Amino acid sequence: MLTFLTILIMLLLGYVFMIQGLATAFTMFCNVFLAGLIAFNFWEPLADLLDPPLSRSFFAGYEDAICLTGLFAVAFALLRLATNTLSSAVIDFHPAAQLGGGAFLGLATGYLLSGFLVCVFQTLPGMRNSGVMSRIGKPINQD
Repeated sequence: MLTFLTILIMLLLGYVFMIQGLATAFTMFCNVFLAGLIAFNFWEPLADLLDPPLSRSFFAGYEDAICLTGLFAVAFALLRLATNTLSSAVIDFHPAAQLGGGAFLGLATGYLLSGFLVCVFQTLPGMRNSGVMSRIGKPINQD
């Protein structure tokens, strides 16, 4: 299921950025990469701060996923706002570079985004102890 989701996200973003062009694909790749770095750097201390207030609520156990996705979303939105504000000109590339580079960077952006989502899934309470995430990539026993 995760493999299908990863391929679907990669193909979708590859197509979207092939249409939008190389410059947009490059900025989005950088934005996703930097938002991921920011989220992975600060989610754990923030989740530790939110653990006591949320311990008796409906969100108990989901602090990690909430902080990880929240930080990623805020960082990505701010980076996207900054890049849209700073880049007012349309950059013209060769049509083959526009299509091919946009598709390649779209696939790479989808790969990064899928990896981030897998990390978010691993922080969910049901996934920690079920062993589902630990079996990814391991061969299936043919007993």
